[in-house]
Amino acid sequence: MVLGLILMFMMLTFNKLININPDGVSFFYSFVYLLISRPCYTIGFALFIMPIILENPICNSLRGFMASSYWAPYSRLTYIVFLSNSVFMQWRIFNLERGIWADWLSCNLYFLAFTVFTFVFAFFAYMLIEAPFHNLFKDFLKSKDSKANVFYKS
Repeated sequence: MVLGLILMFMMLTFNKLININPDGVSFFYSFVYLLISRPCYTIGFALFIMPIILENPICNSLRGFMASSYWAPYSRLTYIVFLSNSVFMQWRIFNLERGIWADWLSCNLYFLAFTVFTFVFAFFAYMLIEAPFHNLFKDFLKSKDSKANVFYKS
């Protein structure tokens, strides 16, 4: 787990150093970095996440924390945001008459605006669409299954 974090942070540090001074790095080193950066980062992420997935006893406290029912509403909102954020971004950017020049302020303001708008949309989508269907499913389908299983348990 720690080895994976070290590998991921090392690749991010190399990325930052190359982006700060892109002309100071030779073509060969840039090519080698581009060749191995994604596989190394992916291997680092796999080394980080595998002890959690394989239920290593060291990660029991983290698994218990993340398995709490407290995270359920946030995960539902985050999933709706994941599905709809790129749609809103593309709709806004592709409907512009002129392009947007990439600068720091516009990039951060658009990021915050899309994030806030998407979370507001996700909240209303959850309240108007997902929660009623979840309640209907819970009331009608789950109750029939649990009643049917009562007769077969004895």
